[in-house]
Amino acid sequence: MTDRGFVLADAPRFGSAFGCGECGNIHLKAGPFDLTLAPKAYLELVSLPPATEASFQTWLAEQEGLRNSPSAN
Repeated sequence: MTDRGFVLADAPRFGSAFGCGECGNIHLKAGPFDLTLAPKAYLELVSLPPATEASFQTWLAEQEGLRNSPSAN
């Protein structure tokens, strides 16, 4: 890590993630939220979305089914 830090990601109008050259942590910013994580905690956090993808797809399909069911109309 350099003294200046580094940008991991930047999504305009949504947020950013960067490694801090001062504290050595990873800073995540999304809208009004600002999280500061140790590098190992950051790695654990970013492993969550891929691990939840199948469950989310199942949930999403169930929600679509509920919206399209005759009892929903």
